[in-house]
Amino acid sequence: MRIVTLGLLTALLLPAHAAAADPKRAAGTETIPADGFAFLSVNVAQLYDAEGLAAVRKALQDNKNSMIKDLKKDFGFDLAEIERFTVSMSALSFFDREEGSPILYITARKAIDVAAVMKGLGAKPIDEYRKTQPDFPVEIAGKNVYAVDGKLFVVVDERTVALVEAPGEPKGAIKFLDGLKAAKPAQAGPLADALALAATHTVVAGFDFAPIRKALEGVPDVPAEYGPLAELVKAERALITFDIGAKAAASLKLTFFDADAVAKVEPATKKVVGMGRALLAATLKDKKRDAESKAVLDPLLGFLDAALEKGQTKRDGKVLAMTAGGEVDAALKKSIDAFPDWAAVMSARMQTSNNLKQIGLAMYSYHDANNALPQDIVDKDGKAILSWRVELLPYMEQAKLYRQLDLTKPWDDAANKKFVEQMPKQFGVVGREPKEKGFTYFQSFASEKAQEGGSPLQVKGSKRTLIGITDGTSNTLMVVEGATAVNWLKPGDLPYDPKKLPKVGNDGWFFALFCDSSVRRMRIPKDEVLKALITADGGEVVNPDD
Repeated sequence: MRIVTLGLLTALLLPAHAAAADPKRAAGTETIPADGFAFLSVNVAQLYDAEGLAAVRKALQDNKNSMIKDLKKDFGFDLAEIERFTVSMSALSFFDREEGSPILYITARKAIDVAAVMKGLGAKPIDEYRKTQPDFPVEIAGKNVYAVDGKLFVVVDERTVALVEAPGEPKGAIKFLDGLKAAKPAQAGPLADALALAATHTVVAGFDFAPIRKALEGVPDVPAEYGPLAELVKAERALITFDIGAKAAASLKLTFFDADAVAKVEPATKKVVGMGRALLAATLKDKKRDAESKAVLDPLLGFLDAALEKGQTKRDGKVLAMTAGGEVDAALKKSIDAFPDWAAVMSARMQTSNNLKQIGLAMYSYHDANNALPQDIVDKDGKAILSWRVELLPYMEQAKLYRQLDLTKPWDDAANKKFVEQMPKQFGVVGREPKEKGFTYFQSFASEKAQEGGSPLQVKGSKRTLIGITDGTSNTLMVVEGATAVNWLKPGDLPYDPKKLPKVGNDGWFFALFCDSSVRRMRIPKDEVLKALITADGGEVVNPDD
């Protein structure tokens, strides 16, 4: 429900404008039917070119953010080449995952060199693609259709390409292609107002609440604290707009079925605003946030709170309109300027967390297959020759690499050391590159023998099962970010000595995978807490957040 709350908060911060006299659609939106479920359009060029966002533009051009770096590879365009991103959903995927799959439209600033773009994406004309994928649905066809790895890139017009997912039974993709062949998309429907305004606002979104109401049918009573949110979805449809310049302005316009419904729901909007402000206050008071996040986000959160406090609500017949906004002062501008670099850091952390999650899934899969967690590989004399990380390879889509390694020879043998630089990306801490390629910071804790007072997960010669983690899987560390990197093939991890704990993390923080497969980025705790988290059977009572 937090996500829903934050979503509505964002809506409350997005400016009310009357529909333009000429409802001519924005480039790239002409083929979108107005009778769908949801629509979102972002004028990328307007944001990219804005004089007040020069520092943001420079940060994006520096290519620190991996998402920006991958834009060309994934979508065929650099950010500076894009005029507009548009997302359309014809149905709510809760009911129909195929038809509800979102379609992403990318509109370039100038005419597209289709051959060059498709070559960069590795996409082939659909007829050529089908030669290697004979089971691909024959209904998906057309000279303007290209495919790569099951994804469709459809040339909509001279400046717009649509990305359409095409899963096993792609009726959504087929419906989309059939719609393009029609002379004109539906002009009437719950998204008509939003589509008409896309050309005149930085961000525009429209939603049809009918599918959401249907999804809530038969659901037990909503908890009282979330009742105000449930009241708002009694509307027929919603329209959101957002613009930024010297001021940031936003609006949410809810259209109901009659004026009486508006009068009944209006009090709920004040409660939703109160919920939002309480959530913002709790976030600002959260002492667990790192200094980087506080420096960048606090001015933004403060602006949101002030905007909500001063926001206005107005009834007009069947429409309930909420507007909010404020001046972009020096503090907020500084925060916005710093946002791309911060977002790059956050993106790296998310990728690192995902890498650890993949390791955790592989650990569990290995355990299911072998009834024990992986250990270092040993030779006939019991000497460790390869890391436990090698044992995970078949469980993380690296079976080919696993087969190439000689499991009877040590990590530094000529047969194996040539694979050091082929370390799977899952063993990487994104943004913290080791000095040597093929080295990883991800390690477990290990000891040569069982320790009095509790042993770590890895004990030489002993197999550890999940059920044998008597301290609780949520209180025991499985893999962590070490202070120094090690060769990923080499056996040996963070040596556990209860009198002298090994160093973990960087700059006071470390990534941690717990034995329940949860992943956290956490402050390095006091020694007594870290010791308790390292041991799997020490009997300590510990809170990982201490």
